[in-house]
Amino acid sequence: MRRPRQRGRLAIAGTALATAAAAALLVNGAVGSAPQIRGAAAVPAGTRCPVGPTCGPLTWQDEFSPTTDGRPNAVNWGFELGATGWGNAELQEYTAARANSFIADDGTLRIVTRPGGADSASPYTSARLVSRDRVSVGYGYVEARVKLPTQPASGLWPAFWLRSQGEPWPDGGEIDVMETVNGAWGYSSNIHGGPTHWEQYRWHSTGTVNDGEWHRFGVLIRPERLEFFHDGQRVHTVTPAGMPAGGRWPFDVPDRRYYMIINMAMGGAYPGTPDGSATLPATMQVDYVRYWALAE
Repeated sequence: MRRPRQRGRLAIAGTALATAAAAALLVNGAVGSAPQIRGAAAVPAGTRCPVGPTCGPLTWQDEFSPTTDGRPNAVNWGFELGATGWGNAELQEYTAARANSFIADDGTLRIVTRPGGADSASPYTSARLVSRDRVSVGYGYVEARVKLPTQPASGLWPAFWLRSQGEPWPDGGEIDVMETVNGAWGYSSNIHGGPTHWEQYRWHSTGTVNDGEWHRFGVLIRPERLEFFHDGQRVHTVTPAGMPAGGRWPFDVPDRRYYMIINMAMGGAYPGTPDGSATLPATMQVDYVRYWALAE
C-alpha cells in the first residue's frame, strides 16, 4: 500500500484552539485525582500498567464522561480547525461543531465525518481534537480504546497519534499509535524523526480493527525504544538501530513531552480519492485515553 503521508508538515497557521476552561495541565508523572473508571473492559484506577510492571499506577485519564453541553473537557482537549488540506491534500474541513464531535450519553467521544453542507468550505466536515498546551505525556504507556467505522469506508482516515510539545517537526518526534484508511482490515503504527525526515513504519494486517468492535491501541515510550500494542499484545518495536545514516533519535530527551491527537480525515495523498461508497455520516468512537508513567 502507499506510504503514509508526512503528517507533521502541517500548515498550522490559521488553525485555532478552543479556549480552555481551565489552566493547561502538563502531565509530568504526578498522580492527580482520578474520576471513576467505567466500562466492562476498563482498568480500575490505581492498578498497574496493562503492559506490565514497567509502568506505575495510572497517572492521567479522560473517560469522556457525559457533559451538560456534550463538548469534550476543555481542560484536556482543544480543536484544530480549517480546510487547509493539512499538508496531505485532505478533503475535510475540521470544525468544532457538535455535529462533528461530542460526548455521547454513554460516555464515549464521537468523531463524526459528514458530507459538507452549503456553508462548508469543503465537501466533507470532521473533527480533530488535540491536547496541545493542555495535557502532555512523557515516558510511559499511552492507550486509547477505540471503535472504528466499518466498511464501506473509502477515503476515511481515523487516527490516534502524538507529537512533541514545542519542538519543530520532525526533530521533536511523532508517534502514530494507530492509523487506518479506507476501512482496510488492518492498521499502521509509525514514528517520525529528523533532522532529515525519516520514519519506521509497520502495517499490521489484522481482521480485528474495522469490525465494529472495541479495540485498544497503545504505545510504551522509553528512552531507547518504543513498543506498540494492539489489544494488549506487542505488535511493533522501534529502536535507534533502525534509523538511517544521519538520523537523530528524538525519544531520549528526558524532559520532552508529547501531546495527543484524535482525528478522522477524509481523502488525501494517503487514502486516495474517495470513490463515493463510504457510508456517511461515519463515526469514530473513543471510550477512553489513559496514561501510565514509568515506574520509579
